[in-house]
Parts: sequence; C-alpha cells; structure tokens
Amino acid sequence: IMAIVKEQGFELNTNARNLKQTHSNNILVIVRGTHNELFAALVERLQTVATGGEYQLVVDYIGELDNEVRRAVETLRLDGIGNISVDLMFGFPDETLADWLADIRCALTLKPEHLSAYGLMIEEGTPLYRLWEQGTIREADEQLSLDMYDQLVDRLTAAGYEHYEISNFALLPHGHQGASPYRHNSSYWNDVPYIGLGAAAHSYDRLTRHWNPSNIMRYIEAIERGTLPYEEERIDPDTHYDDLVTTALRTREGIDLNMLDERHRAFLLRNASGYIDRQLLRVDGHHLSLTRQGINISSTIMSDLMYV
Repeated sequence: IMAIVKEQGFELNTNARNLKQTHSNNILVIVRGTHNELFAALVERLQTVATGGEYQLVVDYIGELDNEVRRAVETLRLDGIGNISVDLMFGFPDETLADWLADIRCALTLKPEHLSAYGLMIEEGTPLYRLWEQGTIREADEQLSLDMYDQLVDRLTAAGYEHYEISNFALLPHGHQGASPYRHNSSYWNDVPYIGLGAAAHSYDRLTRHWNPSNIMRYIEAIERGTLPYEEERIDPDTHYDDLVTTALRTREGIDLNMLDERHRAFLLRNASGYIDRQLLRVDGHHLSLTRQGINISSTIMSDLMYV
C-alpha cells in the first residue's frame, strides 16, 4: 500500500507512515477531503493489488467537506451574491437514511435560493462501476432510495421550497411575485430555443439541435480559422414530441397539451389514460403532469408515452 501511494504521487501522513502490518484480509483506506481523478487512479491501483492478494479493499471518506461548503457559501454571501444553488447526491453505497437526513439538514442551514438533488447512478466505464463489478461496493437498495427521495421532498417543501421539477427546488420568498426564481433553467423544460457558446455547448431552435466539440483545442483552432465546428441533428415532429415528454413532464406544470398537434395530443392522452386512472398522472386544465406517486416511476411512464 505504501509503495502504491507514493507511486501515485500522494504524500503519507504520520498515521499512514506508522501503519503496522496486520493479519486482517480487510484493507481500510481512510481519506480526508480527496475526491478527484488522481485519487480514483490510486483506488483502482490498490484494488488491483488487493484482489490479486485476495484482500478486500474498503474506502472510507472523512473530512471537512461540510465546513468547506459552509465557508464557500458564506464567502459568496459576503461578496454580495444573493442567488446560490447547492447540489446534493444520495444513494451512495452504504449510505443510510440517517446520513442523508443529516445532509439535508446541513443544506437547509445554508438557506440556498436553489437546491438540486440527484440519485447516484453507477455509470459504465467509471472507477465506481469497476468497483461495483468487482463486488467491492453495492448499489443502494431501491426502497431506501425511494425513502431518501420522499424525505427530501417532504423536508424541503416544509422549509418553503417549491418542488418545481423532479430534481429541483426553489426557495420562494414570502409573498413572492414576478419573475420565477428558477428562470435560469426553465427554457430547457419549456421548449424555448437557446444558444450555447463555447466548447461542448449545445444549441436548440426547435427544428435543429447542434453541439460544439468537447475538445477545447479543436474548438479554439476552428474558431481561429473563422469556422464554427459543430454536429447537427434535425428534429422531426415525432422527435419534438418525445423531447417534450422527457423534459416538460419532469416539471410541476407538466406538458402543455396546447403545444401538441392533434395527432400527438391524441396519442399522449390515449397512452396516459391508464396512468391517470391509477392516479400516477393528472390532467389539470390543459396540462398533463406527474403526481407525487407518479414521480417514483417517472422513467417508466415517460417511456410508455414516447412515440418512437
């Protein structure tokens, strides 16, 4: 372990240097405030050695993360920035409901104007995915993840946040009127055209969607030659309908039925009828939206409502 830590460019602290040989087959690596690609490489290298030697590698994180976030928010407030967003993730391996509730309490003490929360997905090709394949970590229990999400919604709405999109919440000032506090990302869900500038940026005009290359050097070189490098996708009526299903249905308002032509509106309501009967979808005026229970199976519902 010592050799690999040095090989990867990490410096050993006093406790690590004094680590004594043990007869245990469990290797516990405790890390303070280190979440980056360099550490991921270290974990991967350690895992290879541990597996070869029939050891079990367990990685535990401790540190000052909560305090770091708190100091960052305080600094922004002192600099006069009055619109702050905080992102949370839940469903980590071995995370408990108590752990998640503590995270929510910490976030609420910061009083951010906006808060996003996402369930962890173990993506193929990532170090986390390889640890999952090797059996080192387990995915969060589905029921636990649902309980975590329910607690998130209950506690944030009780604290005065509007649950305006599946994963997003905005703090509404008392007696709020006028512009939406979450207008910064409302265009995406409301089919409003937008322009993206810079490497990897996406643009949309309802008829086409195009995106710039993610390679920054390729982007810069093309701009210096006076060209705009991008790939483009033409959006036909069926694709446009599917896009509305997977974006607008995520919002509290849902899909504006008046935005659909007669063919797609009839298709949508026909396929939604069973979910409406089960109170997983509702029609309010000319909007079709998910109910609180429907959010829990939103991916399934959206899949069944898509045309393609």
